[in-house]
Amino acid sequence: MNQLNRIAIIGGGITGLAATYYAKEAGAHVTLIEAQDRLGGKIKTIYRDGFTLETGPDGYMARKPTLTSLITDLGLADQLVRSKTGTSYIYVRKQLRQMPAGSVMGIPTKFWPMVKTDLFTWRGKLRAGFDLVIPRVYAGEDISLDRFFRTRLGSEVVDTMIEPLLSGIYNGTLDDMSIESTFPQFITIEQKTRSLILGMKALTPPVQAGVKPSETGKFLSIEQGLGALVEALRPSIDSC
Repeated sequence: MNQLNRIAIIGGGITGLAATYYAKEAGAHVTLIEAQDRLGGKIKTIYRDGFTLETGPDGYMARKPTLTSLITDLGLADQLVRSKTGTSYIYVRKQLRQMPAGSVMGIPTKFWPMVKTDLFTWRGKLRAGFDLVIPRVYAGEDISLDRFFRTRLGSEVVDTMIEPLLSGIYNGTLDDMSIESTFPQFITIEQKTRSLILGMKALTPPVQAGVKPSETGKFLSIEQGLGALVEALRPSIDSC
């Protein structure tokens, strides 16, 4: 075999699995190297008592078509499901608590829902309000999302709402993620309005009278969980 057709892929997460699948489709001989005793990386789906539980990412952004193309190529297009807008809850302080209305990517944009919510303590709410008066955090040099959000909104809002929501998108902690590489739009918002809360509020389209808000969300997943995607890719690995 032509040596140029022999490749090694390090890591059996979704990136490594997808790379293996497409490389083999192109006729390459692939060796996949994975340190763990399971495939999928941070994707892990548990089936228990009739429920499908995601212990890692539970979906992906619909506006990015790459994963949808892979799912379609694997014959799973009929299992695609789109998230629905509705009430969301976060388990905190030993109880499910409703996310305040108007939260955009974990950032509060409405005053009264934030005041009334029991998701945060009064100390946490007051600290988040400092975002309205503190100076800009980003000063031209890349920083972590963790530093950016904690400085602007405080640790309680970050730990309770922002971290669980945003870390799942890139499968990592906010401390590991660069704001320039992952969410540069927050830099733009801060530079324009200084306040992240006011900037996100300005980006939220107003509700028009007589027009129902969209019932579909911005994320896609697979009916049987993302673990089904890993299993669909397994034959490519077994034949390596």
